[in-house]
Amino acid sequence: MEPREEDYVHVRPQEESDNEKNDNLLAWEKGFKFDIPEFHGRQTTVELLEWIVTVEETLEFKRVPLDRCVPLIAMRFRGRAAAWWTRLKTSRARLGRPKISSWDKLKKKMLKTYLPFNYNRVMSQRLYMLRQGEGSVDEYVNEFNSLLTLVDQNDSDQHIVYRFIRGLREKIREPVKLLKPLTIAEAYQALNVEAQTKDDFRTDVVDG
Repeated sequence: MEPREEDYVHVRPQEESDNEKNDNLLAWEKGFKFDIPEFHGRQTTVELLEWIVTVEETLEFKRVPLDRCVPLIAMRFRGRAAAWWTRLKTSRARLGRPKISSWDKLKKKMLKTYLPFNYNRVMSQRLYMLRQGEGSVDEYVNEFNSLLTLVDQNDSDQHIVYRFIRGLREKIREPVKLLKPLTIAEAYQALNVEAQTKDDFRTDVVDG
């Protein structure tokens, strides 16, 4: 009995579907290369941290599968960074250690290798000592945020809020404390407080 045409209808569409999936995967990985800058291992500390932020935002936006993160990111290593990655893989294989398969693990290795010695402690100290002084709240918030992103810390929201409020100028700090903010976002209401104090100051001058 000769095979009927119907016997093949489920085969070819499946083959085409597999091919389409492969094409989509290749296109997706190719696009990924252009979304993340190359990493040469010579970047400054700020450039390294900005590169890491770009990587994490791209991984989240593109919903990269966990098992694809490390291979895709490693494709962007060049020069000194590529040599470091090769040595790291070879060393782990020789010692019988498992491959680095997660972005979190790779990120920790990169930070340990490329951040200056005692970097986190120095940045934490700068954050701890930060004060608004004669600057505006805007300037203080920007500096506070910058330092906060540079520090690897496990502080609670409450502790971060405490640090932020403590660094404000006294005239602004006391009204903000009355608001009893629980998060750093709520603490940023200090911007409104400063605007109010400026208006009050102008009024005092006019009335005087």
